[in-house]
Amino acid sequence: MKSKRRSKEEIPHMKPAETRNTPFNFLGFTIRYDTDLNGGSHKYLNIHPSKKSEQKLRDKVKDYLHRHGHSKARQIAGDLKG
Repeated sequence: MKSKRRSKEEIPHMKPAETRNTPFNFLGFTIRYDTDLNGGSHKYLNIHPSKKSEQKLRDKVKDYLHRHGHSKARQIAGDLKG
């Protein structure tokens, strides 16, 4: 019997009842269901960068500025992008 393999990029099916209070991290993002901001009964997916990936970016910028000193924003963005 062959087992199915999921690709790393495939997001498993989520049901609001199962994940109501259980956010999870996936590919550097935290994914969770939140309630409707207008007080309705609808749920929606809230996806934002995980704390770990945000800290990694902050550390990268801090290290760059420590090594290169302060420069123009465009130069820093170009250097960090590549």
